Amino acid sequence: MIKDKASKLLVCIGAAAGTALWRTIWVFTSNAAFDGLNRPTWMPPSWLYVPIWTFLYIMLALILYRMWRHAQTKDMGTSFRILGIFWLLHLITPIYFYRASLDRVVVLLFSQWIALTILAIRLHKPFSSRVWLLLPLWLWIGYMNSICIAMVFLNP
Repeated sequence: MIKDKASKLLVCIGAAAGTALWRTIWVFTSNAAFDGLNRPTWMPPSWLYVPIWTFLYIMLALILYRMWRHAQTKDMGTSFRILGIFWLLHLITPIYFYRASLDRVVVLLFSQWIALTILAIRLHKPFSSRVWLLLPLWLWIGYMNSICIAMVFLNP
């Protein structure tokens, strides 16, 4: 078991970086699937996704680190499982982007949003300041879901 703070932080950053790499690989392979689709007017330009997701993965690493650091003092098992469910859903979502299965992407993004909501509720009492780290990710997942819902209707 890793005990020192620096090692825990490096593991959390590594997990977030690994997730970013995985999603980047899928994004580059799935762009062709989306070239012919109609997009909503509020969809941001593609160059904006890299800085936004970089920021969000840093927040995700910090959330994981702060949860892990305080795991011995609080009952965090359920919160870790909820974060794990979010992370798993987040990892498989690009596969459906690649297949251009927008209806499934909507379900996956909504499920991620629900998992983050439950996690925020669970973390609010013991770690109210840490819940704010979830807010940008929660807002972005909701925003991305609105884009995918619009794309479902724009591409019957």
